Amino acid sequence: DVWATKPPWCQPWTIVMTGAMIVCAPTAVFGWKWASAFLTLPIGAWWFAFLIAYPKQFREYV
Repeated sequence: DVWATKPPWCQPWTIVMTGAMIVCAPTAVFGWKWASAFLTLPIGAWWFAFLIAYPKQFREYV
């Protein structure tokens, strides 16, 4: 399991929570929906890389 090798701050739930907070913060704090929409793509890419692609490659390698 790839997540067994990671520290607590690098677990799937922390990655999802951090990304969700980053996406929601501009709208919640400033009312900037456009900023939240803009941040959705890089956060989605980050989630894909660390929650889908990386574990898949780890399983294939091990």
